[in-house]
Amino acid sequence: MQDTGCGIPAEALPHLTEPFYRVDKARARANGGSGVGLALCAQIAEAFGTQMTFASRVGEGTTVTILLQKEAEHEEAAQQQ
Repeated sequence: MQDTGCGIPAEALPHLTEPFYRVDKARARANGGSGVGLALCAQIAEAFGTQMTFASRVGEGTTVTILLQKEAEHEEAAQQQ
């Protein structure tokens, strides 16, 4: 997924999937955000054997990537664990 919004500072990227983390606390309060959406998405991605990655530039936008495995590959990986 990609947007052309305000972007996210580089120092905030590693924290995006932490529960209740908000990059802009004042803006999130005004919009009612609680900071759990990306944390939940990261847990769902992990349950499917993948992870979310983020790329962003302030003033240019953000890209969120999730690479999904084929079902057979996912089942094989789960059996090896």
